[in-house]
Amino acid sequence: MAAKQSHTIDLATALSKADLQADVHFKTPEDPDEKALRIHKDKIGFYIKEVLPYVLGAIFLCVIAAYCSLVMFQPSWPKDDRAWAQTIFTSITSGIIGMIFGKSLK
Repeated sequence: MAAKQSHTIDLATALSKADLQADVHFKTPEDPDEKALRIHKDKIGFYIKEVLPYVLGAIFLCVIAAYCSLVMFQPSWPKDDRAWAQTIFTSITSGIIGMIFGKSLK
């Protein structure tokens, strides 16, 4: 069996030099199960923080646009309600088009 070697560093002498910088890092190896769990948690966090707001926002906008379309094209609704629905629908449409063209120009 090989004997373990002991390394000794005299920090007082090493740090007394003005032009010397030292970085000491101790890193334990990551267990494969821990790594898989960490990656899974990161993936779930990404979906919740980054993807879910866009999905919920798209669903919300689609529901509002569908309702506004229903109101606009039903002659039984009062004229003022149809005007409001048209304004909201136009705002949603222009916002979506602006976002699409704004992303493509970057």
